[in-house]
Amino acid sequence: MLKLKLILSMLDNPEKFLKIFLIAIAVLALFINLFIVTPTMFWKHVPMGKSQAEYDYYLKGAEQIQEETGIAVNWQYIMAIDAVILDHNFRKASQERAYSYKPYFIREEIITVEKTCTNDKGEEYDCSYTETVYHLRPFDETLQMLVDDRHIKPDQIQDVMDKVQYVIEVTDGKVKFVGGPDEDGESGDGIGEFQPVTGTMGWPTENHITRITSPFGWRTHPITGVKKLHRGMDIGTPMNTNVYAALDGEITKAGWDSSGGGNTVIIRHADGMVTKYMHLNSFVIRSGSVKAGQLIAKSGNTGGSTGPHLHFGVEINGEPVDPMMYYR
Repeated sequence: MLKLKLILSMLDNPEKFLKIFLIAIAVLALFINLFIVTPTMFWKHVPMGKSQAEYDYYLKGAEQIQEETGIAVNWQYIMAIDAVILDHNFRKASQERAYSYKPYFIREEIITVEKTCTNDKGEEYDCSYTETVYHLRPFDETLQMLVDDRHIKPDQIQDVMDKVQYVIEVTDGKVKFVGGPDEDGESGDGIGEFQPVTGTMGWPTENHITRITSPFGWRTHPITGVKKLHRGMDIGTPMNTNVYAALDGEITKAGWDSSGGGNTVIIRHADGMVTKYMHLNSFVIRSGSVKAGQLIAKSGNTGGSTGPHLHFGVEINGEPVDPMMYYR
């Protein structure tokens, strides 16, 4: 009887009925978003540790790798792999386990350093020696090695990739998203940090250095004040950060660019592609063939630059294209 009276009162007052109906829809949508959509999105895109200690396993494992090799490995990449393998059950995790992924991220190469020494009699002799050089593997190579060793299945590669799309910070076990559009405080000129997803083209500097201070496209030049096409993207790098060849190719220039690029390396690749690396502090290699991921230079602040960064450009048959299209 009470329900009948309530229904009749609503029919007599359609506006009140509509308000109640809309409120009910809004509450339902909020419930779905809070308790279904958001947890699902977190589960898909974030390695979900239950405590700071579980995240620290991977932070400390990555630090241990860097201390031994001098190469920075992104801890989030390691944890993303374990999130898939362990199905987020990080009670099975440890620093030792995180460190055990070292050979999947780091390639070791023993090289001979040719050297001639002179003895007390002024006679020259060969005093060449060998040393181990470490290289950071492209992440797609890391994942393929894990597939080959049967740690993950081929269809789980995308699951891992989903968990490195966003850069996160963790404090006291609480996850915070960092980066994203316009988080560099520069009136929308930058796109903040993102997680490079390498495929056919490798990231031109260290994988953990991903702050894009100025993207490809039309902008007001920071020095001349003139609006012009920015023919590449600027990656905010500390001085003397490693710069790597993005693809196999041939160096066609390693020298001074008088148009504002400062110390510049230009590499010619297949199919009419050229990559450019500008504002460098120094060169590691100046000529010849290079392999993807090979160290070619150190980043700097030379030429028309307002601060240390790497300008990375890609051209196809002489026309500039947005480098970001190769990393998203």
